[in-house]
Amino acid sequence: GRPRHAVALSLGLVIFLVGIIAGLYRAGERFISYQEAQRGIKTLNATGDAVKALPILARAANIAPSEDTLQRLLAEALLIRLQTLLQQGSQANPQDLQNALGSAIQTAQAAVRQNGLDSNNWATLAGIYESIIPFVDGAETFAVEGYKKWQGVSPQNPFPWVAEARASLSAADKFSTLASQQGASGQQKKELNDQRIQWLNRAVEALNRAIALK
Repeated sequence: GRPRHAVALSLGLVIFLVGIIAGLYRAGERFISYQEAQRGIKTLNATGDAVKALPILARAANIAPSEDTLQRLLAEALLIRLQTLLQQGSQANPQDLQNALGSAIQTAQAAVRQNGLDSNNWATLAGIYESIIPFVDGAETFAVEGYKKWQGVSPQNPFPWVAEARASLSAADKFSTLASQQGASGQQKKELNDQRIQWLNRAVEALNRAIALK
């Protein structure tokens, strides 16, 4: 029979070759996925139409699902689509709006799970929640939580504090609008105004932190 060391050598060579092939496959996947992503970004920049770019960016993210950058790019395109629909107001298709929001949050969360140390991932996730503060109860809390995570991974960066202040002001505006609506009782108006003041105070505090870092 064959010497034991020859068998071990053959097995080791097979494992080595499999590792090389797998590495080459992953490198090829990554190259193709980023080429697709670049094509999607060019389409978005050229047309300004997220609908045309989304299938290309989704294909790129699906080719290399472990690449958090591709997930984030897709989430950012979904955010553009979401903002377009929000600007349409009552003319927007509710199902399109729901799909864009759900997909944007899910994709941004995937990027964060894959790489929670990249501040851009947290900024994108928080930005999605910030965009819906005027329309969705509790969105302001999720937005600020995301910006806090951004602050955690970029402690010397003033911009996440500026973003928190902006989201807090948006929340204050929302509660001010709700308090001024007809039909709100005196107690409801008081509670809504209290929340408005709390969010204004948070905005001032966040801005002061941003100024201190500049």
